[in-house]
Amino acid sequence: MGKNAKHYIGGIIGASPLVSSTPRPGVSNLGALSGDGVTVDTFASLDPNSPSTGSFSNGNLTVTTANSGAQDFGNTALPSSGKVYWEVYVGAATTTSTPFPYFIYIGNGAPSGTPAVMYRGDDGRKRVDGTYSTYGATYTEGHVIGVAVDLDGGTVEFFKDGTGQGLITYDFSAETVYPAVSDGDGNNGANYTFNFGQDHTFAGAKSPLTSPETDANGLGEFYHQPPAGFVGLYTPVTTTRPTRRWGGMTGRSLVETAAASVIDHSLRLDATSDYMTWTPASAGNQRKWTLSFWAKKATQDARVFIWGAGTSLSELSYIQLGKNSDSNSLTFLWRDGSTNSRYLTTTDAFPTGVWTHVVMGFDAENTTTDDKIKLYIGGSLVTSFVDDDRSTLSGSSTPPMNAADRHAIGVYAYNLAKPGTSSAIDLADMHFIDGQVLAATDFGEFVNGTWYPKAYTGTYGTNGWHLDFADNSTASALGTDVSGSGNNWTEVSLTTGSQLTDVPSSAPATTTLPTTGVLSLPELYQGKL
Repeated sequence: MGKNAKHYIGGIIGASPLVSSTPRPGVSNLGALSGDGVTVDTFASLDPNSPSTGSFSNGNLTVTTANSGAQDFGNTALPSSGKVYWEVYVGAATTTSTPFPYFIYIGNGAPSGTPAVMYRGDDGRKRVDGTYSTYGATYTEGHVIGVAVDLDGGTVEFFKDGTGQGLITYDFSAETVYPAVSDGDGNNGANYTFNFGQDHTFAGAKSPLTSPETDANGLGEFYHQPPAGFVGLYTPVTTTRPTRRWGGMTGRSLVETAAASVIDHSLRLDATSDYMTWTPASAGNQRKWTLSFWAKKATQDARVFIWGAGTSLSELSYIQLGKNSDSNSLTFLWRDGSTNSRYLTTTDAFPTGVWTHVVMGFDAENTTTDDKIKLYIGGSLVTSFVDDDRSTLSGSSTPPMNAADRHAIGVYAYNLAKPGTSSAIDLADMHFIDGQVLAATDFGEFVNGTWYPKAYTGTYGTNGWHLDFADNSTASALGTDVSGSGNNWTEVSLTTGSQLTDVPSSAPATTTLPTTGVLSLPELYQGKL
């Protein structure tokens, strides 16, 4: 299956495929039922090799266009027939001038083609084969633009925050066309995040919905309801459902299958002496990396060093829960050749006593200030900070994270000391990705509005590592890197008993149809149909 593969049964995420007070397409609550179902193999994404010098992230779903109006295409062409729908979240432009000329369109002949049908943000006009005319409302940063393409009927309709802007006629029969974005500013770029059905939060830019919308196949997750009959852009897999009928006193029960466990072990670091260290053989990419971990902090109003690097006061960096002894925020501190401290500190307190997921993507070379460091907590992008020094980072910034310096988990890397008022901490499923800026959705997913871990399937880079704390055959084995890179950590004061089985919960169980047999009448009364 593809990296972004997701499977939904019956069209409602997390619901029984058979129980519904309101019949859904293809699902009847009375009498016989037979037919085929569709699941998703691979969702579409953007093509980083399209004609752009822009930067890509979030599994090639987010693009910041270059300062030249270059085009960025999807990696999957639209089918020759059918009805296809996708969404685009409009992010910030690299200029404060407004209105900014955002371009969202269907492009022909990728990767070197031109807009076939386009919807422009600054004036709301449409462009069809190079000719502009009046069309719909203007849009800018923060809006979600839906695109519905009817290949059979030869129409396109753009939606602004769920409201249709009107049908546009276009003959697609002689062209191969792709989802695409660009901008009309030759000196500034723009930021866009696509959703072809895999993430209705747009990498945390929008708050998760309790019940995301699905397409005509009952698949995917969308922020706004796709038009009737339209489906997301993905490679489908068709499966056959068994015929079911009423009656019969013998038969098979529905099968409930627990989701595969993603995390099986965690590590307890005490408040006084436990920690781990590792020194890379050589420096990796100090300007671009991602850290992901789950943490459960034991004590409020106390500090914990999660991860840091550096052996001098002028070259150090760390992620800490609690900037001060009376603070419960998460803070990231870095110094780059001076004793001036730079901070990114959350406004909200970090939870105590519950498993919480954290992802930090560091990208010093990014030209958009807010994208230089992206912080996700519990699957959502954090946007409120009491300290925010991201503007001080530049393409030449090299904080010691990923340098050939000592790194530490659980203590201050500079002097291997814990803070004066310290808390114990439980850690699980720690990943470091060298040379890539990833999003929370690479390590977790929302199911029925709750954030759960999922297995990371990407690469790690030279200095990347994954600590799952699964091997406690010896205390030293707890620091084993299971990424395949061999970047093992050295434990200090840990024991085999430092390993715990208290872990973040996996996604809930799913219910599937029996492959043979007939549902019995007692099962009907038990609410299984």
